[in-house]
Amino acid sequence: MSEEYFDVVDEEDGVIGRRPGMECVRQGILHRAIAILLFNDRGEVYVQRRADSMVWYPGRWTLSVMGHVASGETYEQAARRELMEELGVECGLRPVGKVKTPTWAYGDLIEREFLLVFEGRATRPRITLSEETKEGRFVEFDGLAKMVEERSDEVTPDTLLAFDLYQRARRTKSGVG
Repeated sequence: MSEEYFDVVDEEDGVIGRRPGMECVRQGILHRAIAILLFNDRGEVYVQRRADSMVWYPGRWTLSVMGHVASGETYEQAARRELMEELGVECGLRPVGKVKTPTWAYGDLIEREFLLVFEGRATRPRITLSEETKEGRFVEFDGLAKMVEERSDEVTPDTLLAFDLYQRARRTKSGVG
C-alpha cells in the first residue's frame, strides 16, 4: 500500500487532494473504499478470512471483497479491480449504498473513509484466492447474518457496517421495515 495513492476527500466526498495510502491510514485522512457482497447462482454470499499477514484485522472474516479506491479511480472502477485482484472474478455490480465510517483505530492505523457497498452476482464463479486471503467460502445469507450477529468479534468492523447498510437497503427495496 505504500506506493498506492488515495484521493483525499472532504465531508461531502468531494476530492480535495491526493496522498500516499499509508499516510491516509496512519493519519486518519478521509478517503474512499469499497465493499462487495458477491452472490452465486444459489443465492449464497462469498466471505473470506483475512490472511494472518494482513496489517488490518488479520485472521478476521470480511465480506467478499473490501478495498480502497486508488487516486483517480471511481468507486465502480475500484470495485471491479479489487474483485479481479482478490477473487479473480468479473461480474455485474450494483451499488447498494454509501456511508461515512466512524474513525477506527487499530494499532497505529486509523481508518476514516467513505464506503460504497456493491452487490455482485456470478453464475458458478471460479474463485482464485489472493495472498490477502487465508480462506474463503460461499455461505447462506442467513449464515452470514448469524456470524455478524453472534460472532462480531471475528469480523472486521467495516464488514459489520457494510453488512448493516446492505440489510437496510434490502429491507427498503422489499418494502419491509
